[in-house]
Amino acid sequence: MNVPNLPHPEVPIISENGKIHDSWYRFFTQLTSECQNNLSEEGLNIPTQTTNDINTLQTANPLPSFVYDSNKHAVMVAINGVYKTVQVV
Repeated sequence: MNVPNLPHPEVPIISENGKIHDSWYRFFTQLTSECQNNLSEEGLNIPTQTTNDINTLQTANPLPSFVYDSNKHAVMVAINGVYKTVQVV
């Protein structure tokens, strides 16, 4: 999910004409769109990737993350830059 950056702190939410400032309007529009695409009443939609793409992500992104492996039909979690299969007990 790509959360947009907040507008500069000095940009007022309401512009001089009494309407929402363009920067804030774009922020809320982008944020709403991202939330609608990635969240639902059922929860968070996990991004789906192939095993090959996950291997590429593993070497390129050391940050914690999770993804659904469409080849293995499994949820994967990155711990210290290494993706591991989530085990359900």
